[in-house]
Amino acid sequence: MSRSKDAHGLKLRLETETGVPVQLRWDSSAGSHGWRWHVSWADGPTEASMRTYVEQLAPQYRTLDPSALVYSRVVQPHTFALAMIRTVVADWEPALADPDYLRLLSEKLDNADYPDRGNPGELALAGVLGRLSAYREADMPEVLARYGLVGLRAELNPPDNVLPLAKGPRL
Repeated sequence: MSRSKDAHGLKLRLETETGVPVQLRWDSSAGSHGWRWHVSWADGPTEASMRTYVEQLAPQYRTLDPSALVYSRVVQPHTFALAMIRTVVADWEPALADPDYLRLLSEKLDNADYPDRGNPGELALAGVLGRLSAYREADMPEVLARYGLVGLRAELNPPDNVLPLAKGPRL
């Protein structure tokens, strides 16, 4: 079997096993020291967990060496927003105003499997935080500090005393 067919087979199996979209591409990026297969995905399992999946599946794909693969996980902005909501609810230290907050939160997310999963309430608040910050991670702590959870919930559920706009003349 060819390396390309093995790579495609591994990609499909990884997507099935992890439940997240996976890219497997032949690339020569600066950090990979020449042409190598790159496994990349967003959120989902940690890099260590993905390596474990690959090692378990590798015997089926003899042309691919798991130790020669380059792994690249991206934590998306909506996942940062969800993590920020959770840290405020849990009263996690450091505070939002701490200059190290984003770095520490990023480290925490790097070590968390499936940090993008949450209950519907958390996901809704994270969506509001993302929208209000234009999904810029650097702006999220300030927006969350300004609005607080109460303000984000108010964005989700506007007050009932607002009159809807009329669509035309009433007869």
